[in-house]
Amino acid sequence: TQDHLNAEVDAWTSNFDAAARVWTRLGDNERAVQMYFDLRQFDKLKKFLTGDRMKKFAIQQAESFQAMGDLDLAAEMYVVGGESLKAVTLLNEANKIDSLCEVSKKIEPSQTEALQYAADALMKHDMIKEATDLLAQLDDVSSLAKVRVYTKDWNEALSLAKMHPALLPEVFLPFARHLFEDDQYFESLVSFFIAGRVDEALKSLNVLLDNAIKMHRYEDVSFFLYGRTLGLASQC
Repeated sequence: TQDHLNAEVDAWTSNFDAAARVWTRLGDNERAVQMYFDLRQFDKLKKFLTGDRMKKFAIQQAESFQAMGDLDLAAEMYVVGGESLKAVTLLNEANKIDSLCEVSKKIEPSQTEALQYAADALMKHDMIKEATDLLAQLDDVSSLAKVRVYTKDWNEALSLAKMHPALLPEVFLPFARHLFEDDQYFESLVSFFIAGRVDEALKSLNVLLDNAIKMHRYEDVSFFLYGRTLGLASQC
């Protein structure tokens, strides 16, 4: 028919959306699906295939691409089919991190497990900004705090902990260890207490006490003994 001919002309002249609209009006959704599939415009497939039909089509194509070794296209189709975690796992295990980063941008915010997995993988490859962008979609302050701790962005991490007291242990414990390694002993001990880790504070105090005794720094010895007494008392 003339309409079919017009659609073919639109497709050949790169007016793809116009061609798809005509095919849809004519009830030929499969033609539109095939066109967008050939164009690798997978995000547009959802307009023509819905529900279980869409998922089945996408997963079948993903498995075919995976069998052929085209992991990038396989991952994209897994995302379209709602198998986002499988997509990012596939790319991560193949060490295709740049591809994982690109595919992750197409994952729906509701796919929290996949986004978290992708963010963890990106952080391990020092792609901090990209990981942070993914975690921001989750509205998960705990994950964001972990990123700040990982990058030693202590101002941001401490700010998050102050706004969300539940984060105090996971922020102040690594912060305390950081301070101890940086020879900021008093601040370190305070941070251990804020994190609720009296056991860690006592271990640190014992190390400091032993060193002070060996170096005959008796004023420090008395201070560390006092601090240890307070720590032990708090455990009673």
